[in-house]
Order: sequence, then C-alpha cells, then structure tokens
Amino acid sequence: MNPRILFFMLLFAFVVGCGGGGDEEADLESSDPAKRIAALQRQVERLKRNDRMKDEYIRTVTRNINEIESRLDSVTRGQASVTRVMSANPELRMSSSQTQNMLDDINTLQTAMKRNKAQIQSLRQQVSSSRFKIAELEQLVTTLTNRVAEKDSQIAVLVNRVSELEGTVSRQQATIAQQTRTLEEQSRLSAEQQQTIERQQRQLGTGYYTYGTLDGLKRSGLVTERGGFLGIGKETVIAPGYNDDPSRFSEFDIQNENRLVIPHTRSQSIQKLLPDRASSSYQLERTATGTTIRIINPGTFWRDKFLVIVLGG
Repeated sequence: MNPRILFFMLLFAFVVGCGGGGDEEADLESSDPAKRIAALQRQVERLKRNDRMKDEYIRTVTRNINEIESRLDSVTRGQASVTRVMSANPELRMSSSQTQNMLDDINTLQTAMKRNKAQIQSLRQQVSSSRFKIAELEQLVTTLTNRVAEKDSQIAVLVNRVSELEGTVSRQQATIAQQTRTLEEQSRLSAEQQQTIERQQRQLGTGYYTYGTLDGLKRSGLVTERGGFLGIGKETVIAPGYNDDPSRFSEFDIQNENRLVIPHTRSQSIQKLLPDRASSSYQLERTATGTTIRIINPGTFWRDKFLVIVLGG
C-alpha cells in the first residue's frame, strides 16, 4: 500500500473518532465569556497536541509497516530465486561457487525474517500500549503479523529442504570418496600383484650362470673339493650357499634362448657343470672361440636355476 495513502487513512480514522473532553463542558457553557474563551483555547491546544502525537504515532507505525512489507517482498523474491535453483538442480549438482551463493541467499532470507519478526513484535507492543486506539491500524498490524508468520514458515520449510539435500549430497560424496579410495587401494594392490607376478615370471624364466677356472671359482667361493687321498681323487662340488647372491652370476632367458655361449681359449674346455645336469638335457658344441651349450630340455636343464661352469685345459 502507498505509504501516503495509508497515513491519511489512519489520520482520518483517528480524527473522526476524536471527541472533546468532558471537563471543559461546564466552562464552555459558563456565562463568563473569559471562562468560555479560556476553555476553548485549552481545548484547541489539547487537540493540537493530540493531533501532533497522533500524527507522529501514525507516521511511526506506517514507517514500520512499510519497512516490514518491503522486507517481505524482498524475502519473497529471494525465496523464488532459491526455489528456482533447487528445481533446476534437484540433487544440488552445482559448482562450489553456485552452492555457496545459494547458501548465502538462504542466510540472507533468514536474517531478513529475524528482523521482520523482531520488528513486528515491537510494532504490536507499540500499538497495544498506545492510548490511541485506531481499529484500521490494529487490523493492519494483525494482518501483517500473520503474513510474517506465514512467510517465516515457508522459509523454515525451504531451509529444512536444503539441509536434507545437503545431508544427502554429503552422504553421497562420502560414499563416492570411499569408493574412490577403495578403487585406488584395489588398483594399488593389483599393481603390486602384477609386479609380483612379473617378478616371479622373470625369476621362473631366468637362469643364472657363471664360468671360470677351478682355481678362480674356488677363490670366489662358488666351488670346493672334497674327498680324495693325498690330493688324489678329489671331487669338485658346488659350494654351500652358492646361490645366495644372484648378482655374482649372469642372467639367461630360459623361455626364449636355448644356446649358452661360453667363451674360452682354444686350450680350454668345459670340464664340469655344477650342480650336475642330466647329460640328456644338453649338448656341447665346440666353436673357434669357445663352447656353446645347446639346451635340449630346458625344464630338466634349468631345474636348478643356478649354473657354475668349470673350465680346464
């Protein structure tokens, strides 16, 4: 309602309802002209004071009503804006900035409604305690009080809906985060398992060999001699712990290679393979630069993955 129209309506209602004071009736009917004049002057001054007080009262009430109505209109627009956002994004699938803007709008609505409730409460107390009783004014305040209560309920419903959605979204995000962590852990374990499998396959598919003269291999702790009498009849055997350190050996691709080339001088030859290999699992082929061990049965030949080749000549 237009503030000026509201003000003049209330002022008119007050003036119409205003009556004269009974104390001055006697003076007004007195035969003494001075008393009648004085009584009239007092009545005029009282009416002027009352008019001024009522004018101020009506202006104050009207100003408060307009402020509350203006704020209610703003809340209604904000409510509609938030509702549109939620309707367009029923699961709050928005960017963080969009979500924050919506939460800021809701906080603004709640703040405005707190001010409205406080102001309407103050206004009701002012109207009820005023000695100026204007029915139209009291009805306006009552109607406005109901509007504020209704709007407050609507905003409360909206806030609850957003809170429920936030809770749902938070739970969904927590579930997604947990699933992501689970997938990452499964991926890590799978990678570790794959690495383990590949390492085991490499180990299964890798043979280790070394070669050298008997003296050299003895000095390196890979072979030793046992038995015999007075240096006669000693047997060359593999030393304990010979396979403790694969770095002392060269690697051989068991799955893809079947020829092991051992270079040596023309005067040398392969004297022994340790640990012993089944003779049926390999053949020795002499070349100009050494000897090639042709592996016929890899499964039997590489049953022990470590091979020490003793050269002599």
